[in-house]
Amino acid sequence: MLRALSPPALTSRAPAGAAALVASIALGALAAAPLAAQNPADSDGGPQLERQAVAILQGQDSLPLLDTGRVALVTSALRAIRERFPVVADVRPQPDATTLVLYPPDSAPRLYVQRSGAIPPAGMDSLVWRDTIDSVGIAGIDSLNRALGADTIVLSSTGVTALELRFALPVDVAAAAREYERLPAVGRAERAARADDGSWIALVPKGRRLHFVFARGAGACTPACTAWDYYYLTYDTLTHSASMESVAPHDAERRDAIAYWDIPGDYATNAFPKVDALYDALHDHRWWWRQHAVNVLGMLLGSRIGPWRDGPPVGARGYEALASAVRDDRRRAIGALIDRLDDEDADVARLALAYLRDLTGEDLPGGARGAKAWRGWLRRSSQ
Repeated sequence: MLRALSPPALTSRAPAGAAALVASIALGALAAAPLAAQNPADSDGGPQLERQAVAILQGQDSLPLLDTGRVALVTSALRAIRERFPVVADVRPQPDATTLVLYPPDSAPRLYVQRSGAIPPAGMDSLVWRDTIDSVGIAGIDSLNRALGADTIVLSSTGVTALELRFALPVDVAAAAREYERLPAVGRAERAARADDGSWIALVPKGRRLHFVFARGAGACTPACTAWDYYYLTYDTLTHSASMESVAPHDAERRDAIAYWDIPGDYATNAFPKVDALYDALHDHRWWWRQHAVNVLGMLLGSRIGPWRDGPPVGARGYEALASAVRDDRRRAIGALIDRLDDEDADVARLALAYLRDLTGEDLPGGARGAKAWRGWLRRSSQ
């Protein structure tokens, strides 16, 4: 039985293998223009907003190449929001999300230098240097680089060589990293670390509406921010209008036990002093309360030991009482997750299904029809 330690991922895997990937995105690559060329420079900062849109969309797709229509939609939303609400004009997504770093297998730390034929610059330490190269000399990596529009390849050496890839096309770096890691010549792939001011922007798409959370780092932010000012804004894709839904300053007491739109999401149990409050939240009219409750219930049913990012007024003692109440009536808890399979919010329904599959090892479907199959399974397993 697989038990969840944290909220399960809801995005599907991309096709396996470099060849399959190249084939699957070939048409998309043809349709996707380089980021700098998709929108001409204009008074609205088109290219800059587009790069921000790509950064915001990171992690929201299963294929490495982002859909250019989604990029354009988020770009338009950012333009409308910044024009109407100057208060968030200085909040930017985390810096350039289009840089991916590849590291060779541990057994071949100098692989990229050897295969690329790069030579350390004269007069420099042979172990510490950087150089821009045209190709790596490894077929799988070079093929993916062409498919994803890696227009800048920097070979860096600090004892172990690494490749820094910068993409001209709109790429989901997390999805691209998974594909590069399938190659034998790649030990690991990860997004480049960047220094930033602690600000970030999150996107929560809900049908015709795009919800944005603008978070501005507060205080000195040295070495890292510990508090943020949050602005919750919505862009309506049909009316092309932007609205401010809520504001949560860092020095103000949170009005609700659960943050607006569940962002920031800490999955803490302190919103539920009693187990009945947890089950009641699963039927709350606010989708983010139901989402938070599904996460907490799923994590309590898993093998997590002790509170996570929990604090007053519940703390460790309240956590243990809540966890015991959930585990003592596991059938009720699983049934409550099953009830959310036909939730009116598709994300809440998918989350409930992901937890059910993780917790039980079953691969039954979701939705209203799936809920019937899950209830049948619960009856049989309880006999």
